[in-house]
Amino acid sequence: MIKQKKSTDTGLGRFRIWITRVGGYLSPINFLLILYAFAKNEPLGFSFWYWIIICILGVASLLIFDTIVIYPSELHYSYMKNPGMQSLEKKVNIIMENQNNILEMIKK
Repeated sequence: MIKQKKSTDTGLGRFRIWITRVGGYLSPINFLLILYAFAKNEPLGFSFWYWIIICILGVASLLIFDTIVIYPSELHYSYMKNPGMQSLEKKVNIIMENQNNILEMIKK
């Protein structure tokens, strides 16, 4: 059975997802171009290479802070707000507890 499109289906959701992905791909390029233009003017008397080193150290420290502090708490918060994930975890736990029974049923 072929599902027909509704007259209200305009594809805006797919278009929005595509625009978001393209923006995600282009944002590092935009960041590098802006950083290059900023550092070439040698603000605060630092040369271009000092700004690159400062940027690398800053991004590395933010990445470490994000993975140690923010990411685990974000996962916990998302988990606590999503009853679907909690029920899925309960189902997985039941399957893991009854693993031997399930294997015996499959073998029969």
